Amino acid sequence: MSGKDDPKGPVADRDATNAGVLRTALHSSVPSHFHDPVGLTFRILKSGNRDAIAALLQAGLRLGLGPVDMALAWFARQSVAKGVAPARPVLFVTGPPRSGTTLLHQLLIQNLPVAYVTNLASLMPHSAAAGAAPLTASIANASVRLQSYYGRTRALSGPSDGLEFWDRWFGPDRRAVPTQIPPEAAAAMRFFFGRLEQKTGRPVVAKNNNLMASAHLVAEVLPTARFVCLRRDPVYLGQSLLKARKDIHGTSDISYGIDDLASAPNMPVDAVEDVCRQVRFYDELQQRQAARLGRDRFIVIGYEDLCRDPAAVVKRLGHDILGLTSDVRPIAPLSASRTRNLDNDEFRRLAERIGSQGDARTALPPGR
Repeated sequence: MSGKDDPKGPVADRDATNAGVLRTALHSSVPSHFHDPVGLTFRILKSGNRDAIAALLQAGLRLGLGPVDMALAWFARQSVAKGVAPARPVLFVTGPPRSGTTLLHQLLIQNLPVAYVTNLASLMPHSAAAGAAPLTASIANASVRLQSYYGRTRALSGPSDGLEFWDRWFGPDRRAVPTQIPPEAAAAMRFFFGRLEQKTGRPVVAKNNNLMASAHLVAEVLPTARFVCLRRDPVYLGQSLLKARKDIHGTSDISYGIDDLASAPNMPVDAVEDVCRQVRFYDELQQRQAARLGRDRFIVIGYEDLCRDPAAVVKRLGHDILGLTSDVRPIAPLSASRTRNLDNDEFRRLAERIGSQGDARTALPPGR
């Protein structure tokens, strides 16, 4: 039936048009691989989570600041080609989403004298990448809180994944696995991390879950780069990935995080089966990067071990990898999340399909 014949047709068309406009606007600040950014907005507002709402406000602010950001980038007039790569180690936190990477990132920043990418810098990525002030403004390590919403934090001085910068180097599709870093992007990456180190006089700590698949590419661009990869009990990782699919995409049928699209089945499969495939993919990526880069450069630690003794992990990474000699204050053990949020049948099928491998063991290089 046409819109002309159906009295509801014009209303439905207008609603669809309005939703399309909102979707387009959100996609300029929300990654295009998000299945339903409009629905995500309403789910965030309904949740009442302050970090989630702050992330939504920051996305809107980033959109509004776009013209100012571009103008500052033009006036910065600093040549990326003249950038010098970092001289000190750069420690990248990586691992599957929902494996504790945000927690480790926050702990390192909170307890070590390191530089990091702030939410303020991510609000104005063009000017910050070009050498303008937001890149090094508002760093405040001691005020970092161990809270987030899927990696997003509320304070402008809080740590950011810096995905707006990674989009410039790897491309906007955050579910794609890059095969190379173009020379211009490599120069921009060296300039970015080199300037952050030079302006602060500190080693840099950054986080990007997708480096599980591309650490070897970044290692070629940044000779001092080191990577610490989190590994979590696969059953609870799978459960958390299923929850993320529902929270972020509004459905468990769409994967959250990078995925091996080549191995994805052509026909719809059970969500539990699909997330088990994704967990195996992450395990293969971790093993591949460890083999490529070696144990001294690609370090694997267990999320459960991190929670059991966070001070020991922070101290060894700070001393052995970043070369810091400052003492690390005592950090109380943290509770490793092992709450079941699936129904009994789903959890049983997940556990049977994956097979619990127990707690991942810490694999830090020997202490010096």
